[in-house]
Order: sequence, then structure tokens, then C-alpha cells
Amino acid sequence: FDIHSVSPASYSTLDPDEVRKFQVLADKWWDTRGEFALLHAMNELRVPFIRDNLLSVYSGGEIGRPLAGLKILDVGCGGGLLTEPLGRLGAEVLGVDPVEVSVRTAELHSSLDPALKGRVRYRSCTLEELTEEEGNEEAFDAIVASEVLEHLADLDTFVHCCYRILKPGGSVFATTISRTQLSYILGIIMAEQVLRIVPRGTHEWDKFITPVELERLLES
Repeated sequence: FDIHSVSPASYSTLDPDEVRKFQVLADKWWDTRGEFALLHAMNELRVPFIRDNLLSVYSGGEIGRPLAGLKILDVGCGGGLLTEPLGRLGAEVLGVDPVEVSVRTAELHSSLDPALKGRVRYRSCTLEELTEEEGNEEAFDAIVASEVLEHLADLDTFVHCCYRILKPGGSVFATTISRTQLSYILGIIMAEQVLRIVPRGTHEWDKFITPVELERLLES
């Protein structure tokens, strides 16, 4: 990864160290028992949560495709673990990630399911780069950033970009790890150092954000 190849705008949220971490893990995304097993398990909670909240404000879907007609942006999509199930619900989903090898993994996996053709697509870029492109202003009905915030360098810029490309009245779904003593014990000491179900160094506790901090950030 060459930091000089990244535009100044994209560097504002991009953390090169975080990119390097996920480059190493790019071929592990769809191993349900591997390093991303927890993210696979989380889909049982986060997919229904996103679906139900969108349906509470949107009723234009179809039978079997409740999110049909909606455009969703999955920021930091990785290998497409969350992008694909949202596409299967009928939404048109764009997954973006700065790690090109992860995007290639996502594209390859989604190509195995004909039902996703025309619904799911991927791009290797940052949120800032997408925001700067002509035609993307107020382009998405919803933005999803799941387990992404704790890997960013500039949350203020991230939120600013979200508001620029979100349609008026649109929804933002962000899941992340709260900065507590318990999250340090479970998320870093136990998960990374003792049980090793997550690669060592995946998370930095001081990058975790509390619910109050996130609420203030979104309201600013």
C-alpha cells in the first residue's frame, strides 16, 4: 500500500495501518470459522435490524424483495458479508472498500449467486472519493457502516461525507465497539490475545467510540 497514491481528500479518514491489516486477511472473508466468524454471526442480528428499520419508513418493496427500490451504500464492505444479504432483500447495494484485494474477493463471491446480478456491485475506493464524484450527491436511501468506525482516522469527515451523499430523510446504520473496560477485556485481551479468534492487532481500544460520542458526532 502506497500512501502517496491516495488523494489528500481520501487520506482524511483512511488509516494506512488499518488498510495493511485487512490486506493480509483479504482471502479469509468467507471462511465462516476463520478470522471473520464473528462478523458472519452478527448478520443474524444486523440484517434484520437494518431491514426492519428501513421498512418502518419505506413501504415500496415487493413480496420476497422487501427492500426493492432502495439504494444502499455499504461503506468498508470488506468481502461483502453484509452487502450480499442486503442485495438478496431486493436493494440495489454498492459496497466500497479501500482494500482492492478485499473488493476482488467480494466480486468473485457475489458472482456465484445469479440472484445478486444487477443488485450488488463493488468498488475499490474511499467514501471521500465516492462523495467527490459528480452525480453522487444525495444518491443513497441508506448508508451502512458496520464495524468500520473503529478503523477510521477522521470521523468528522466520515460523517460529513455521509450527509452529502444521503438522500433527505435517509438512514445511516453504524455498528461499532463501545470504548469500555469490558470491551478492552473481551474485544482485545480475550478475542485477540487469549482465544485468538480475531487476529492480534485488529483493534485499538483508543479508537473505540462510546454511544454518547457517536450521538454527538452525528448531531454536529
